[in-house]
Amino acid sequence: MVGESENMRLMAPRDAAMVADANRDVIVGIKVRVGRGTSDMTGIMPLQMAIEVAEEVGMPVMAHLDAPPPSRKEVLALTEREPDKPRW
Repeated sequence: MVGESENMRLMAPRDAAMVADANRDVIVGIKVRVGRGTSDMTGIMPLQMAIEVAEEVGMPVMAHLDAPPPSRKEVLALTEREPDKPRW
């Protein structure tokens, strides 16, 4: 079993943005799985890519975490928004 976020060839952020934008009636956000079992050596990069897609299409992002790395602190640092500045 290969973690879908481990192999960067399986990541298609432009395609994800196009599909999300074209299907706003059923897609409510962008989800990514990160952690030792799903992203392994790519670390936090899949989450960074998902955030970029979410920002591009104006949708929220959800991170499904398994065992570190990346650490919960790293994930929260990327996903927390500043109170006076909405991320989306």
